Amino acid sequence: MVKRTGQKGVKISRLILLLLVTVLLLVTLSADILAGEEIIYKISRTEVIISSPQIYLGDIGSFTGVSGQKLTELNKISLGRAPLPGYFREITRELISLILKEKGFIDIKLMVPEVVIVKTSSREIEGEKLLEEGRQFILNKLAPRAEGVAITPTITPRNVVIPDGEYSLKFLEEDPDKLIGNISLPIEIIVNGKVWRRIYLGYKVELRMKVLVATRNIKRGSNICKEDLALTTEKITGVRGEIINDFNDPRLSYSIVKIPLQKGEILTTDHLEQPVVIHWGDIVEAEVIVRNVKVSTSVKALGSGRVGDYVKVINPETGYEFKARVINSRLVRVVR
Repeated sequence: MVKRTGQKGVKISRLILLLLVTVLLLVTLSADILAGEEIIYKISRTEVIISSPQIYLGDIGSFTGVSGQKLTELNKISLGRAPLPGYFREITRELISLILKEKGFIDIKLMVPEVVIVKTSSREIEGEKLLEEGRQFILNKLAPRAEGVAITPTITPRNVVIPDGEYSLKFLEEDPDKLIGNISLPIEIIVNGKVWRRIYLGYKVELRMKVLVATRNIKRGSNICKEDLALTTEKITGVRGEIINDFNDPRLSYSIVKIPLQKGEILTTDHLEQPVVIHWGDIVEAEVIVRNVKVSTSVKALGSGRVGDYVKVINPETGYEFKARVINSRLVRVVR
């Protein structure tokens, strides 16, 4: 019984060994066959849409008979820059063959059309939508200060083609006074966080608002008093400078007329200029405010300035120099 069992075990061992050798031969043969498999590059369509900034072989077609690092390398071969949205590029079979050979791949079989049209994925922003966005921007800027706003587009822009992705609009004019009359509103179209294009939208903007108008002809160099102006509601179609519509505006107190005003004319900052109220060598009062404590002293101006300017002054008794803000012709102030 022992002898028979031993013979049977030997037979099983030989059978296992034979099976292992057979499997090894099959694996080796399969590897040899795979290593010798023909590499094929195939493009099945004559028009391809891509989203990347470069045209890669892997984006417009596919390889068979290759894998691993070599496949990755083939897929990343570039055929040049992708076309701008709304345009296309023609990629020829000859170009693909030439670039593959330049990269050292000379035995790849090509199954591609003679010409492939490549486009970049895109979307359109309608011109009407851009106009409405611009209108809302202008309205939001002007409505708080006006009794009525009329906004009329002067031209309808074409639809704008942009890369497919998230986009936003950035309006570049923040000064409300520059949004009145016949205007050209600049807008940046931002796609995926980057400025894609700048466009301009044309509008005619009219508004009704309270303004100060001259009650008489006012000459250049004159000071303006309250009796020279009247507060009234006017239709505004365009002015130069910033509109002043408050009798208590400090610019009226310390300004003189630079451009003569005709009776009934709207007052703006363009008509005014601030004269120099403190000159070098003037002795003025300086207020130094630290928290709730105020100290006053006489100082000598070491420069000239208008209301709101900062000038250097010196305390003649101590020789201490510092900068202070001009309040009027007799007073400067420092707040710490």
